[in-house]
Amino acid sequence: MLLDQYPLVLLPSLAKAVGVVEAIALQQLHFHLTDPRNGREHKGEQWIFKTYEDWQKHDFPFLSTRAMRRLFCNLEKKKLIVSCQPEGWNSRRKYYRIDYDELDRLLDSHAAKSGASHAAKSGASFSTETTTETTEETHHSLLSAPLNDVCVIEDEEFLTGKEQAAIRYFNELLPAHGFLPVTKVSAEITNALGRFDPSIICELVDSVANGDGDCCIPKNKTLVRLCWANLL
Repeated sequence: MLLDQYPLVLLPSLAKAVGVVEAIALQQLHFHLTDPRNGREHKGEQWIFKTYEDWQKHDFPFLSTRAMRRLFCNLEKKKLIVSCQPEGWNSRRKYYRIDYDELDRLLDSHAAKSGASHAAKSGASFSTETTTETTEETHHSLLSAPLNDVCVIEDEEFLTGKEQAAIRYFNELLPAHGFLPVTKVSAEITNALGRFDPSIICELVDSVANGDGDCCIPKNKTLVRLCWANLL
Protein backbone atom coordinates (compact mmCIF):
# COMPACT_ATOMS: atom_id res chain seq x y z
CA MET A 1 0.00 0.00 0.00
CA LEU A 2 3.04 2.31 -0.20
CA LEU A 3 2.46 5.44 -2.28
CA ASP A 4 -1.07 4.53 -3.32
CA GLN A 5 -2.10 7.99 -2.15
CA TYR A 6 -0.57 11.47 -2.09
CA PRO A 7 2.40 11.39 0.33
CA LEU A 8 3.20 13.99 2.94
CA VAL A 9 6.67 15.47 2.41
CA LEU A 10 9.14 16.13 5.24
CA LEU A 11 12.22 18.31 4.68
CA PRO A 12 14.86 17.46 7.35
CA SER A 13 16.29 21.00 7.49
CA LEU A 14 12.83 22.48 7.98
CA ALA A 15 11.95 19.87 10.61
CA LYS A 16 15.07 20.75 12.60
CA ALA A 17 14.10 24.41 12.56
CA VAL A 18 10.37 24.27 13.33
CA GLY A 19 9.51 20.70 14.39
CA VAL A 20 8.42 17.60 12.48
CA VAL A 21 4.65 18.10 12.39
CA GLU A 22 5.03 21.84 11.78
CA ALA A 23 7.39 21.15 8.86
CA ILE A 24 4.90 18.73 7.29
CA ALA A 25 2.09 21.25 7.73
CA LEU A 26 4.10 24.06 6.10
CA GLN A 27 5.03 21.82 3.18
CA GLN A 28 1.41 20.75 2.74
CA LEU A 29 0.22 24.35 2.85
CA HIS A 30 2.88 25.27 0.28
CA PHE A 31 1.69 22.42 -1.94
CA HIS A 32 -1.86 23.77 -1.88
CA LEU A 33 -0.77 27.36 -2.41
CA THR A 34 1.28 26.56 -5.52
CA ASP A 35 -1.63 24.78 -7.20
CA PRO A 36 -3.69 27.44 -9.03
CA ARG A 37 -6.77 25.23 -8.76
CA ASN A 38 -6.71 25.58 -4.98
CA GLY A 39 -7.76 28.52 -2.85
CA ARG A 40 -8.40 32.03 -4.04
CA GLU A 41 -6.73 35.40 -4.35
CA HIS A 42 -7.37 37.94 -1.61
CA LYS A 43 -5.71 41.37 -1.41
CA GLY A 44 -3.13 40.38 -3.99
CA GLU A 45 -2.08 37.16 -2.22
CA GLN A 46 -2.99 33.52 -2.83
CA TRP A 47 -4.78 31.94 0.14
CA ILE A 48 -6.04 28.46 1.03
CA PHE A 49 -9.31 28.30 2.91
CA LYS A 50 -10.30 25.33 5.05
CA THR A 51 -11.79 24.59 8.44
CA TYR A 52 -9.78 22.68 11.04
CA GLU A 53 -12.08 19.73 10.32
CA ASP A 54 -11.21 19.93 6.60
CA TRP A 55 -7.49 19.94 7.33
CA GLN A 56 -7.87 16.96 9.66
CA LYS A 57 -10.04 14.97 7.26
CA HIS A 58 -8.18 15.57 4.00
CA ASP A 59 -4.57 16.28 4.98
CA PHE A 60 -3.82 15.04 8.51
CA PRO A 61 -6.12 12.09 9.34
CA PHE A 62 -3.63 10.92 11.99
CA LEU A 63 -4.18 14.10 14.05
CA SER A 64 -7.24 15.18 16.00
CA THR A 65 -9.13 18.37 15.17
CA ARG A 66 -7.90 19.89 18.42
CA ALA A 67 -4.33 19.00 17.45
CA MET A 68 -4.87 20.73 14.11
CA ARG A 69 -6.04 23.86 15.90
CA ARG A 70 -2.97 23.86 18.17
CA LEU A 71 -0.71 23.24 15.17
CA PHE A 72 -1.97 26.18 13.14
CA CYS A 73 -2.12 28.46 16.19
CA ASN A 74 1.53 27.64 16.95
CA LEU A 75 2.56 28.41 13.37
CA GLU A 76 0.68 31.71 13.56
CA LYS A 77 2.38 32.59 16.86
CA LYS A 78 5.73 31.96 15.18
CA LYS A 79 4.55 34.26 12.35
CA LEU A 80 5.28 31.54 9.79
CA ILE A 81 1.70 31.58 8.50
CA VAL A 82 -0.88 34.34 8.25
CA SER A 83 -4.63 33.86 8.56
CA CYS A 84 -7.76 35.91 8.00
CA GLN A 85 -11.51 35.40 7.76
CA PRO A 86 -12.74 37.60 4.89
CA GLU A 87 -16.06 35.76 4.86
CA GLY A 88 -16.78 37.12 8.34
CA TRP A 89 -16.63 35.68 11.86
CA ASN A 90 -19.83 33.69 11.28
CA SER A 91 -17.88 31.46 8.89
CA ARG A 92 -15.70 28.77 10.45
CA ARG A 93 -13.48 28.81 7.39
CA LYS A 94 -10.08 30.49 7.79
CA TYR A 95 -7.81 31.61 4.98
CA TYR A 96 -4.11 30.78 5.27
CA ARG A 97 -0.91 31.67 3.49
CA ILE A 98 2.79 31.25 4.31
CA ASP A 99 4.92 34.25 5.22
CA TYR A 100 7.88 33.15 3.11
CA ASP A 101 10.04 36.10 4.21
CA GLU A 102 9.60 35.17 7.88
CA LEU A 103 10.27 31.51 7.06
CA ASP A 104 13.49 32.40 5.24
CA ARG A 105 14.63 34.51 8.20
CA LEU A 106 13.94 31.64 10.59
CA LEU A 107 15.84 29.14 8.44
CA ASP A 108 18.79 31.50 8.05
CA SER A 109 18.87 32.12 11.81
CA HIS A 110 18.66 28.42 12.58
CA ALA A 111 21.44 27.63 10.10
CA ALA A 112 23.67 30.29 11.70
CA LYS A 113 22.98 28.97 15.21
CA SER A 114 23.64 25.39 14.08
CA GLY A 115 26.96 26.44 12.60
CA ALA A 116 27.96 28.27 15.78
CA SER A 117 26.85 25.33 17.90
CA HIS A 118 28.88 22.92 15.81
CA ALA A 119 31.97 25.12 16.15
CA ALA A 120 31.49 25.39 19.91
CA LYS A 121 31.10 21.65 20.28
CA SER A 122 34.25 21.04 18.24
CA GLY A 123 36.25 23.17 20.69
CA ALA A 124 34.57 21.91 23.85
CA SER A 125 36.54 20.24 26.61
CA PHE A 126 36.39 16.49 27.22
CA SER A 127 34.42 17.05 30.42
CA THR A 128 31.72 18.97 28.55
CA GLU A 129 31.48 16.23 25.93
CA THR A 130 31.23 13.62 28.65
CA THR A 131 28.42 15.53 30.39
CA THR A 132 26.48 15.88 27.12
CA GLU A 133 26.90 12.20 26.30
CA THR A 134 25.83 11.20 29.80
CA THR A 135 22.72 13.37 29.59
CA GLU A 136 21.79 11.93 26.18
CA GLU A 137 22.38 8.37 27.42
CA THR A 138 20.22 9.02 30.47
CA HIS A 139 17.41 10.42 28.32
CA HIS A 140 17.67 7.47 25.92
CA SER A 141 17.61 5.03 28.84
CA LEU A 142 14.49 6.70 30.22
CA LEU A 143 12.62 6.37 26.93
CA SER A 144 13.62 2.75 26.42
CA ALA A 145 13.37 1.64 30.05
CA PRO A 146 10.57 -0.56 31.39
CA LEU A 147 7.70 1.49 32.79
CA ASN A 148 8.50 0.53 36.38
CA ASP A 149 11.94 2.16 36.08
CA VAL A 150 10.22 5.54 35.78
CA CYS A 151 7.36 5.10 38.20
CA VAL A 152 5.95 1.98 39.85
CA ILE A 153 2.72 1.18 38.04
CA GLU A 154 0.29 -1.42 39.29
CA ASP A 155 -1.30 -3.69 36.67
CA GLU A 156 0.99 -2.46 33.87
CA GLU A 157 0.65 -5.82 32.12
CA PHE A 158 -2.75 -4.66 30.85
CA LEU A 159 -1.13 -1.90 28.76
CA THR A 160 0.25 -2.09 25.25
CA GLY A 161 3.75 -0.84 24.51
CA LYS A 162 2.44 2.44 23.06
CA GLU A 163 0.15 2.98 26.04
CA GLN A 164 3.07 2.41 28.41
CA ALA A 165 5.13 4.93 26.43
CA ALA A 166 2.36 7.54 26.72
CA ILE A 167 2.16 7.10 30.49
CA ARG A 168 5.95 7.14 30.81
CA TYR A 169 6.04 10.42 28.87
CA PHE A 170 3.31 11.91 31.06
CA ASN A 171 5.04 10.79 34.27
CA GLU A 172 8.35 12.21 33.11
CA LEU A 173 7.17 15.68 32.01
CA LEU A 174 4.02 16.77 33.77
CA PRO A 175 4.49 16.14 37.52
CA ALA A 176 6.84 19.15 37.38
CA HIS A 177 3.79 21.14 36.27
CA GLY A 178 1.63 20.01 39.20
CA PHE A 179 0.09 16.87 37.65
CA LEU A 180 -0.28 13.68 39.63
CA PRO A 181 1.82 10.82 38.18
CA VAL A 182 0.06 7.64 37.12
CA THR A 183 0.77 4.93 39.68
CA LYS A 184 -1.97 2.43 38.88
CA VAL A 185 -3.80 1.32 35.75
CA SER A 186 -7.35 2.11 36.81
CA ALA A 187 -10.50 1.61 34.75
CA GLU A 188 -10.46 5.34 33.95
CA ILE A 189 -6.89 5.11 32.64
CA THR A 190 -7.74 2.06 30.51
CA ASN A 191 -10.81 3.82 29.12
CA ALA A 192 -8.85 6.99 28.23
CA LEU A 193 -6.01 5.06 26.61
CA GLY A 194 -8.50 3.01 24.63
CA ARG A 195 -10.38 6.09 23.42
CA PHE A 196 -7.45 8.34 22.54
CA ASP A 197 -4.45 7.41 20.40
CA PRO A 198 -1.29 7.26 22.58
CA SER A 199 0.64 9.37 20.06
CA ILE A 200 -1.99 12.12 20.36
CA ILE A 201 -1.72 11.93 24.15
CA CYS A 202 2.05 12.38 23.84
CA GLU A 203 1.50 15.45 21.65
CA LEU A 204 -0.84 16.87 24.27
CA VAL A 205 1.67 16.20 27.06
CA ASP A 206 4.39 17.90 25.02
CA SER A 207 2.15 20.95 24.43
CA VAL A 208 1.35 21.30 28.13
CA ALA A 209 5.00 20.90 29.11
CA ASN A 210 5.94 23.64 26.62
CA GLY A 211 3.36 26.03 28.06
CA ASP A 212 0.95 26.02 25.12
CA GLY A 213 -1.74 28.50 26.11
CA ASP A 214 -4.32 26.75 23.93
CA CYS A 215 -4.31 23.68 26.17
CA CYS A 216 -7.02 23.39 28.79
CA ILE A 217 -5.54 22.62 32.22
CA PRO A 218 -8.10 20.77 34.35
CA LYS A 219 -8.61 21.62 38.01
CA ASN A 220 -7.97 17.98 38.87
CA LYS A 221 -4.51 17.55 37.31
CA THR A 222 -4.51 13.93 36.22
CA LEU A 223 -3.82 12.24 32.90
CA VAL A 224 -7.46 11.22 32.49
CA ARG A 225 -8.84 14.72 33.17
CA LEU A 226 -6.25 16.24 30.85
CA CYS A 227 -7.33 13.94 28.02
CA TRP A 228 -11.03 14.57 28.51
CA ALA A 229 -10.49 18.34 28.70
CA ASN A 230 -8.50 18.58 25.45
CA LEU A 231 -9.12 15.61 23.18
CA LEU A 232 -12.90 15.28 23.03
